[in-house]
Amino acid sequence: MKSIRYKNRNIQVFLLICLGIVALFSCKDDDDVQPSFFGVSEEESEFVVPDCGDTYAVNLSADQDWYVESNAEWCMVSPANGNASTVCELRVDTSYLYKEREAVITFRSGSKASQVKVFQYGYEKIIKLDKEAVEVEDFVDYEKMFTELNVTSNVKYEVIPVDATQKWVRVSVPEKKVGSVPRPDKIRFDFDIYTQSDADRVAKFTFRQTDAKEGETPIEKTFIFRQKKSERIVPSRRGDSLALLAISRMMKCYTQWDGSQPMIYWNNVKTEEVDYKYVDGDFVRDTTELRVVGVNFYIFNTDNSIPFQIRYLNQLKTLVFTGNENSYRKSIKLEDDVTYLDSLESLAFIGYGINSLPARMTNLKKLKELEMTGNPLQEFPMDIIEALDKDSLLYVSLGNCRRYEVGSNLFTNKKDSIGLRGELPERLFQLKRVAYLRLSYNYFEGSIPAMEGVADVMPQLRALTLNLNYLSGMIPEWILKHKRLKCWDPYTMVFNQTYNGRDSKNRRVGFDNEPDFIETPCPDWEENTNNTALTPSSFDSTFRWFHYYDASKKQYPKLSLDGNWGEIDD
Repeated sequence: MKSIRYKNRNIQVFLLICLGIVALFSCKDDDDVQPSFFGVSEEESEFVVPDCGDTYAVNLSADQDWYVESNAEWCMVSPANGNASTVCELRVDTSYLYKEREAVITFRSGSKASQVKVFQYGYEKIIKLDKEAVEVEDFVDYEKMFTELNVTSNVKYEVIPVDATQKWVRVSVPEKKVGSVPRPDKIRFDFDIYTQSDADRVAKFTFRQTDAKEGETPIEKTFIFRQKKSERIVPSRRGDSLALLAISRMMKCYTQWDGSQPMIYWNNVKTEEVDYKYVDGDFVRDTTELRVVGVNFYIFNTDNSIPFQIRYLNQLKTLVFTGNENSYRKSIKLEDDVTYLDSLESLAFIGYGINSLPARMTNLKKLKELEMTGNPLQEFPMDIIEALDKDSLLYVSLGNCRRYEVGSNLFTNKKDSIGLRGELPERLFQLKRVAYLRLSYNYFEGSIPAMEGVADVMPQLRALTLNLNYLSGMIPEWILKHKRLKCWDPYTMVFNQTYNGRDSKNRRVGFDNEPDFIETPCPDWEENTNNTALTPSSFDSTFRWFHYYDASKKQYPKLSLDGNWGEIDD
């Protein structure tokens, strides 16, 4: 009996060991199981076939047994079954029907299935839209502000807006060769940014047959184009952050702000506690909170004016845009949006690519500083500067407003639109408030206006730069006798013109009466600085003013968000 019990115990142990081995080798981590793919690609899941029929290749991916079913006799697949990936042949017979027809091919493998839809046209005249309506966002990247509609037809047609007055969406129809077989076209719809936040906007288009015979009813199809309303922004602390993020995204700024962090930690943004009226529709209340009063959008890539969201930053005092990609190649018209910032005191566009300014800039009554270095302006904005000078303007910089480098000889230049050029306007030196006037490195030529008959020309002028232009003739007496001439570092920043240059009339560049020295002391310098006369070889580089601007290396001047770019005292 003991022997039998011992043997039974051994058998039990043996069975337990065997069971453990089986369990060990049969277990596998679920993560190691790789699900197999079965079916056809999305690109081959739908075929549009002419009435004459055709043959197509369908790539099937499979790793186990499969078979295929068709719900139409006129549409067949070969081979009809298999056990691995293969290329199947889809055969569609000729249709003698007037109307279009549809078939569904289904590949099956166990519980998996993959379908291919086949549409075959008849010989009827058709205009078929792949969708009856489309919806787009209020804004996408500028180069993506269009959508395409697939239209299949065998007739000529036109696309007509139901409302002829709407201009925000435009349609482009390619030339079409019409045959009896329906052929596809891509119709492009370009749309504008939508700035309203109260409701979506809708445009309707009619696709109308134009080659219908007499007595035939022309084919017509309606297409609806809907654009979503923009995000609602109310000028406030929250509204400021939303506006900054939207502008940064639209301008493709290289450095994006982190929306998860408080705005006070964002680079190139200055905030202050401001008392203002919070207005949201009919709701108005007096509010005190942090608002954005200064911002620098630094290094970006846009072909467009400032995004409209800039209007919501209505407490801005200092606004700077620095460094647009390939700005010298661009011709950007500055739109009106910035002119609605009533509190703006300092405005800078450095290397933006602006070639014209809006006339409405004269509404910026509080503007003290206007910096336009490195923009290919084509006309001197005299009317704007003159109007702003009557209010608050103290600082104007229009340096390096060149589109092209033409070398030292304007006489041989054949290019148009090279930048700021021509003679300096006499009205420029009749300004009453402007104290800092920077006009370096342009294509100005001729003589500096003599301002004859004017007793005291621009006595408030603390800095004047005219260097590296194509000026010539005589330096006028009002400059030579100006009380701040020595302050201007004139041998560097006024008298110094393009080396060995010739203007457009082939005149030698440079002045005929450059003084040998300047003894009159600068009233703005310390007393010990004025002990020595200033000569062409003894200027003190401390008093140079120079915007270091190298677009190729993305090196730009950094302007303070506190303004006072010329150290101006009111």
